[in-house]
Amino acid sequence: MSGTPPKMLEHLLDTRLSVQMGPNDDSFLDDFLLTHIVFMPVAQLVDELASHYHSGYTDNHNGADSPEDYDYVLQSKKRVVQFIQRWVMAVRHAVFEDPAAAHFIEVSLLFSRTFCEIWHVQLKHSSMLIRVCQK
Repeated sequence: MSGTPPKMLEHLLDTRLSVQMGPNDDSFLDDFLLTHIVFMPVAQLVDELASHYHSGYTDNHNGADSPEDYDYVLQSKKRVVQFIQRWVMAVRHAVFEDPAAAHFIEVSLLFSRTFCEIWHVQLKHSSMLIRVCQK
């Protein structure tokens, strides 16, 4: 696939993390996670992930006025959390050695908890972030 690094990330989030896949089912995702540092520095990756995570966010219940909006916001958050989980699984402790990545994971956990409180839902992906932060 040719394209800019942000477009590759968007493609991964939209197509590779929207379905249930096993941990070794996607070589493109794994290749991206292991090589992104060459073409997309961690700070840029974190900024792009943050924009996807906060997609649709406003003060009005994360921007979700209808069930469709809510589903979109929820799916955006889930995909980013799944990406973070796969990232940590792929490169292990190196993720936490970068201050920008570690900070982003912690902030995402806080936003995930807030989202669950606002919508009175349990987001199983929030527990994934907790486990990732504890590693």
